[in-house]
Amino acid sequence: MNRRAAAWGVFGLLLASYAYFLPQPGNYNVNSRVALTRALVEQGTFSIDAYHRRPDMETHDESVFAGRTYSDKAPGASLLGAVVYAPVYWLSGFLHREMTNAAVTWLVGVGAVGVPVAAALAVLFAFADSRAGRKRALLVTLAIGLGTPLFPLSTVFMGHALGAALLWLAFVVIATSDEEFRAIAYGLAGFLLGFCLITEFQSALLVAPLGLYAVWQVRGKPVLRMAALAAALAAGAAVPIAFYAYYNVACFGSPFANAYTYFARDDVREHIHSGIMGIGRPSVKNVYYLTLHPVRGLFIQSPVALLALPGLAFLWRMTERRAEAALATWALVSVPIVLSGFYDWAGGASATPRALLPLIPLLALPLLALPREWDGALAVLALISIAQMLALTTYAPFSGSFLIRLQEEAH
Repeated sequence: MNRRAAAWGVFGLLLASYAYFLPQPGNYNVNSRVALTRALVEQGTFSIDAYHRRPDMETHDESVFAGRTYSDKAPGASLLGAVVYAPVYWLSGFLHREMTNAAVTWLVGVGAVGVPVAAALAVLFAFADSRAGRKRALLVTLAIGLGTPLFPLSTVFMGHALGAALLWLAFVVIATSDEEFRAIAYGLAGFLLGFCLITEFQSALLVAPLGLYAVWQVRGKPVLRMAALAAALAAGAAVPIAFYAYYNVACFGSPFANAYTYFARDDVREHIHSGIMGIGRPSVKNVYYLTLHPVRGLFIQSPVALLALPGLAFLWRMTERRAEAALATWALVSVPIVLSGFYDWAGGASATPRALLPLIPLLALPLLALPREWDGALAVLALISIAQMLALTTYAPFSGSFLIRLQEEAH
């Protein structure tokens, strides 16, 4: 089977896996995003006044400004959801058939989360196949797609998995672009990074380093050529960022405002106003809870991720891969440490460490660097990880008040 056909097979397998579990039981986070998607398509407005108290989509993840209610979430996922939902909504109106909210949630979950994530992982498979061969490519792709928190978070209409997919796609576009089409590739990569930024704010920890990686890739080129490519990258990013500025003006009266500033709940608003957007000093205890705690530490839920640590050592030994090693190291170190200081570092009742999603696809780089002798360990840990993530996804990734108590205990 050629690489393209195999990649399509990987895409189909992963999309079917994600779509099967959609939609997960509704929660305030999902309902807030669905409300914005429906408001955009059905009413042509950013306000969710008509939706946020409906019994089938009630949410308190909302912001209030000038007497109107808005989603408190970054708008990227909802915007992409509107692109998916709009033609189906118009067709259902033409056929005089009304969609239930559960059907809308499934549709936008599959179209705006499942499809992009599965596509990004198909790209990961092709990228890995070209570097490490078919066997390692399949192992790494399935380990990341089904054996990490990317699996359960690809079955809910939220921004975490979508943001991770956009980051990985931007990386591959930058890493594999050839000279003839590099300006176009950098413009596309910039757009993906900008859209990632307005989809999941915490991805900023990796968006900027990926921009630096793009500049590093063209080091040694004439100054004017480097400047032109940097301008293409910035121009691509400016498109979604300009939309976000417009969104903030329309909702909150200023391009520099954001939904969290006007969060409806006083206690949350106080947290957001402390530190930098709610991020304070890093916490060693919270790093432990995010990475090694028996209930939902990343390396316990997904033990295959442990192999990224020796993988980094091998990656650093490859002179031509040093920039990738630096990028993967930054992701593995900075994301847990910085986000350990976030007031809601655990994500409420999330059964997975969803704050760590931005780094998950970049685990592929050190995993691909492992020598072939490690294939057995990789396969065993991948199977354990997939089994645990399957159980968690079946049970539901957002469930259990004990998780909230665990978060309180950590504080």
